[in-house]
Amino acid sequence: MRWKHLPIVAFDTETTSLDPLKAELVGMSFCWSPTDAVYVPFGHTLEGLLDQGEQLSFEAVKAALGPILEDAKLGKVGSNLKYDLVVCRRHGIDLQGISGDTAILDYVLAAHERSHGLDTLASRYLSHKMTTYQTVSNSEERRFDQVPIDEATHYAAEDAQVAYQVHERLEPRLHVGGRRVEREVGRVRARAAKVCAT
Repeated sequence: MRWKHLPIVAFDTETTSLDPLKAELVGMSFCWSPTDAVYVPFGHTLEGLLDQGEQLSFEAVKAALGPILEDAKLGKVGSNLKYDLVVCRRHGIDLQGISGDTAILDYVLAAHERSHGLDTLASRYLSHKMTTYQTVSNSEERRFDQVPIDEATHYAAEDAQVAYQVHERLEPRLHVGGRRVEREVGRVRARAAKVCAT
């Protein structure tokens, strides 16, 4: 995969906590087209996974993917990327090139809607029902690092793929409303960048 030739990549992290200041990285997912997505596991704690070659070490993944994530020229899109940015920074990865967040895009285009979460956007724009975290975690009885990799792969890759597809749907709509929408987008993006920098 020649990452540098891609216009954008959808990116998502899987972790052990909803609190970005406490969360430990378990894996990362990437999507670079409407139909191509992968999950890279490295923090699952089921016994023997590293020895059996079912996942890499975090150090190996950081060495291989860190330069891509830190490349400001490669646009990154996703959902609620402030969370991923904070988690990555805590793990020594300075995520750069954030160019679109589905939650922010939908807020600009549909501020009257009550929810801008990825599950909601998948249903609203793609007519797609996503696999829920409750499903893969047995109603949250296990953390994500305890989820078998085959189950985690479908869940995590779907997150990145849906983010990519929703971004594809919403981004062109920003330019339909003319300067008013463009000004609003600029204002929200500037505020989001300021928040992400803290």
